[in-house]
Amino acid sequence: MIDLQVEFERMRQGVYACDHGIPSAKLKEYCALIERTFPGRHYCVIADWVWNDIASTETDLKILAVRDVRPAFLYSRNILVDTEERGFQSVMTSLMKKFSHNAIFETENRIYLLCGPGKRNLMNRTAYFALLANR
Repeated sequence: MIDLQVEFERMRQGVYACDHGIPSAKLKEYCALIERTFPGRHYCVIADWVWNDIASTETDLKILAVRDVRPAFLYSRNILVDTEERGFQSVMTSLMKKFSHNAIFETENRIYLLCGPGKRNLMNRTAYFALLANR
């Protein structure tokens, strides 16, 4: 049986070190890159982030491929920049569409820039669906 509290804590804290992300000294450079590459799209710069991969079956992967997304999402309690100025202190993204430049995580609705070091976690698929049901 899955302990959902343990799974959710791992989602928030991460388990493994992850070498994605940019140094804060390059923040302006990468924000300009996002604005040129994705004109008109909102973006968030996040720190202390956790990249959550979702353990997926072959059937899950086929369904996600049709939707053009991958079984991964981000969680962060530290939003440095939100161009939409939604006033949130934390974020859990939707599923990833694309990842580039070792720091730019694209979802259907928004671009996320990973600033500084982060963590990574492999989340149980049942826990992920339970998390979605409780959002």
